[in-house]
Amino acid sequence: FSGHTEQIPKVDDEISSVKDLSEHPVDVHAPSNRNDWPKSGQYALWHYAGHSHLRSDNPFYSYLDLEDGPLFAADFRLRNVQVNLVVLAACRTAEQTTVSGEEPTGIVRSLLEMGAKNILAGQWQVSDKITSEWMKIFYTEYFKSKNLNKSLAKTKIVIREKYKSIYYWGPFILYGAAV
Repeated sequence: FSGHTEQIPKVDDEISSVKDLSEHPVDVHAPSNRNDWPKSGQYALWHYAGHSHLRSDNPFYSYLDLEDGPLFAADFRLRNVQVNLVVLAACRTAEQTTVSGEEPTGIVRSLLEMGAKNILAGQWQVSDKITSEWMKIFYTEYFKSKNLNKSLAKTKIVIREKYKSIYYWGPFILYGAAV
């Protein structure tokens, strides 16, 4: 799924990498709309490339920025979808905030409650160019090994050899079962 991709020129390269590296058929929604996102079923992989926004005043209204408007964290909670891996190749998708009387919440928690088994999400503002490169390396490793932890570690090592700053090699974090 690609969202509203203004000012993200490498999104097409990123989506093409996922499609080219996968050994299974890939449905591409570019740009994606709210109705493109399944409400039920089982899936091996969802990949989102685009913008996201954390609403610290009400994290249930944090959202992925789609072509026809926001897909809110609360929308995921209304779905019954099992996804082995959700990749959120977007800035700050891992951020969470606390509402009085609640545990920290945001997009990641909503996806876990929806039925996602594993989520790879961005901890901070990410570089479009490096994210595209990062995802190509990650998927090359993941489709080869089928091991999330090893794929994540290998990707960070390869990117760190080229770019020393943690800003480049460390923005994505894995939540969930990690299998």
